[in-house]
Amino acid sequence: IIDMGNDFKNAKNDARITTPAYYRLSLSEILPNVDKIIWLDGDTIVFKDLTKMINIDMSKYYYRGFLDYAYDTVHSFGIRNDHYICSGVMLINLKELRKNNIYRKYLNFIDKNNHKLEQHDQTCINVMCCNQIGALPADMGIFNFRDENDARSYNNKPNSQRYEINDLLMARKDPTVLHYAGGGKPWKNVEVYKASDWWYYAGKTGYLNNIKKKYLLLDGKYMIQSALNENKVLDIRDGSKKNGANLQLWEKNNSPAQMFFVKHHKSDGCYSIKNEGSGKNVDVAGARKANGANIQQYMSNNTDAQKWHLIKEGDFYRLKSKCNGLFMDVDNAKTKNGTNIRCLENNGSDAQKFKFLKVS
Repeated sequence: IIDMGNDFKNAKNDARITTPAYYRLSLSEILPNVDKIIWLDGDTIVFKDLTKMINIDMSKYYYRGFLDYAYDTVHSFGIRNDHYICSGVMLINLKELRKNNIYRKYLNFIDKNNHKLEQHDQTCINVMCCNQIGALPADMGIFNFRDENDARSYNNKPNSQRYEINDLLMARKDPTVLHYAGGGKPWKNVEVYKASDWWYYAGKTGYLNNIKKKYLLLDGKYMIQSALNENKVLDIRDGSKKNGANLQLWEKNNSPAQMFFVKHHKSDGCYSIKNEGSGKNVDVAGARKANGANIQQYMSNNTDAQKWHLIKEGDFYRLKSKCNGLFMDVDNAKTKNGTNIRCLENNGSDAQKFKFLKVS
């Protein structure tokens, strides 16, 4: 741990990119005995050995990184190129940076151009070192594109023509370093690409409960209230203990039929929801994938039909089935007792929002 004191305290920052982002500009000075280094932001996962990456030739470059799409942010400096890089994952030639005193030049540049640093430290790197920046192979720092279409769309940008589309698609499928820079953060949204891998590693850190407490629903016993009516909650019909008993909406009565044990599974980031009265799990009947698929209770079987992504929206959550990608939904947004609970495509309505009320 290196205490950076007040370094870069006056450099432009905001809620998303804070002062410590600039610290990477100091690497050549604070690590005087290191000639080459791999820099990784905190929102990355390393899937493979990095020997191949550290051995990439840097004789012509200060930096190599994954090609970014924010190339137009340096136009105000008169720079137009096709090799604007993201500073989140970089191979850096510290020896050459020291040799040419780039750190001091960074400080002068920030002092004179602070108001123009649209991408903060990343702007500094891409402007000051534009002629000595190169691209990393696509798998070394690829963004978490939502899907193949997202990757193809990115490849249409002028600055990314040096990546072949097949290279991007292969890198997305089998990354060396994945950077959560584009499609959301896995600690906020368990649906993002390879989020289950992130949670797997988070589970090894010893801080999993701290992370869950801040961003996710903690394991425990809950009543699950509909956003349509604060007095209506999820309920197992007739308090049945049988497989196939229906999940419905009912006025709050604090019975075991309305109490559910919610458990997060770090292997894939999903939750299981088990009724207290029956000991059976909330389940998509027959693992059906069509709109209107019914939701029931069924004995625990560890299938995707019993796994739910919880997506936080303010005080409420939307519950997305892992087996069909559809959302738990109150049938036709009705609030009368006995209204059926089913799966439906996302519509953003209160019929698909639920509040988890902790039961002591």
